[in-house]
Amino acid sequence: MHNNQLWIECNYFFFKKHKDALNYYKKLCSGEIVDLKEKPEGAVQHYKVMSHKNLYRIAQYSYPEILRLNPFSETVWTRVWYGCNYNFLAKNDFRILKEGYLTEINEYRKMHGVPPLVKNSYLEKLADSRAKKLASPKNFTIKNYEFLGNLDAIEPLHSANFAIRNFYDKFMSRYNWGGKNRISNYIRYSQIVWKSTKEVGIGTRVSDKIIYICFIFSPKGGFRKFKRNVFPVQEKHLYIHNFYRRCRSL
Repeated sequence: MHNNQLWIECNYFFFKKHKDALNYYKKLCSGEIVDLKEKPEGAVQHYKVMSHKNLYRIAQYSYPEILRLNPFSETVWTRVWYGCNYNFLAKNDFRILKEGYLTEINEYRKMHGVPPLVKNSYLEKLADSRAKKLASPKNFTIKNYEFLGNLDAIEPLHSANFAIRNFYDKFMSRYNWGGKNRISNYIRYSQIVWKSTKEVGIGTRVSDKIIYICFIFSPKGGFRKFKRNVFPVQEKHLYIHNFYRRCRSL
């Protein structure tokens, strides 16, 4: 900070706007920047800022490290589910549990800057049917839908409200934000924050103290066009959660 102005430093360039620094960082990671000494858009050269007196470093963090450590899901999960036990969540054929799932999904979507999902009754019927087959002792053939996305979870009853958090944690821990290669066993969990997805249906079935949960999404996400549909956590949420993580470590 200098003269009450907050600066962000990246690769020996200073930026007044976080979005300019983040855009430059992404280009560095993707290999778009050929000349590392060329001044990027929105930047001020290092020596012009460092030459001033009374320049204070107030924070330092690695963007990939914050995403990898993922301080977000714990905060969101606690806000949505705190104080909820299984008996409460199971009321009205798990209606409260399903509402919680949708709320948690939309909290993550808000952090990534994409519109919320809405429930769809037809998709819910499909999800219920899929959950019923998953829970059945019979060996049903469960097919995926060509134009609909699906995510399935199998949890102990006491952990039923961890399904979405587990999806999000897997997505955040493995998604390659800076590179071009996004092939991974966990890439399908990007469906949670996929921009073009608009609707979701949620189905549940219980068998032998195990809950089977199915999510059907429309339109389908998690493949192709990742740059148009998967965005990093927005800067305002990044600041808040990074600050929260640092305070907890003190």
